[in-house]
Amino acid sequence: MRERQKVQEVPRSLAQRVFALTTRGLEDVSAAELGQSPGLTVTGVAYRRVSAMIRGELDPLLSLRTLDDVYLDLGTWEGIGRPRSALRAIERLAEGLDLPSAARVCSTVRWIAFPPWFSVTASFVGRRNYTTEEIKLAVAAGVRRGLGWEYTSDDRASDLNVRVFVEHETAHIGVRLGARPLHERGYKRVHLPGSLKPSVAAALVMLSDPSPGQTVLDPFCGAGTIVIEAALMWLEAAGGDADPEAVA
Repeated sequence: MRERQKVQEVPRSLAQRVFALTTRGLEDVSAAELGQSPGLTVTGVAYRRVSAMIRGELDPLLSLRTLDDVYLDLGTWEGIGRPRSALRAIERLAEGLDLPSAARVCSTVRWIAFPPWFSVTASFVGRRNYTTEEIKLAVAAGVRRGLGWEYTSDDRASDLNVRVFVEHETAHIGVRLGARPLHERGYKRVHLPGSLKPSVAAALVMLSDPSPGQTVLDPFCGAGTIVIEAALMWLEAAGGDADPEAVA
């Protein structure tokens, strides 16, 4: 029987490796925002990814607005090439993942059911002879064999999300710190065609470098994502649009 509980606490003074994923082209914006977190040092910026070390509270990372998501960094797997044989290597490597330690760290910022259900998210750069879905299943098979934890394909039903991000022949492995992706906002229930992703809208506001007391005006605001993100940054914000459905 699974119970809703916090697993054993870990000392918050320990340094944690993390990485954030962001929208292509916004890596430097996200790195700048990430770097403002107390006790955090940015250690690298790459395609859609910002790496960092943080010592202290992890909770502030869940309030960052230009990131798509933030993960505990579990390390890298090398030699994950294009042939289908890479799937066997992925399954074998997933069997040795130290997910219990990651669960303990995540439990410092949120409640986790134990033993947890886990999901897998995967993406890669370049062409492969296998799909992201096959990567997910290979990781799931390895974790189930190594830990006996239950896998779900429904991320919203999981307690932990394992992230696999493959660049060339290197796979970056992480566990989502929060319960849900950071780019998902509670206010954005409906996605209209052409509507900005909230993390991109937040980046646009930051790039405008508004001064305290200024008003952000979006005269063609659509669903109002930029206006809302500006307001959530404690700016005066207003907007309108000719499409009443989008405004609603």
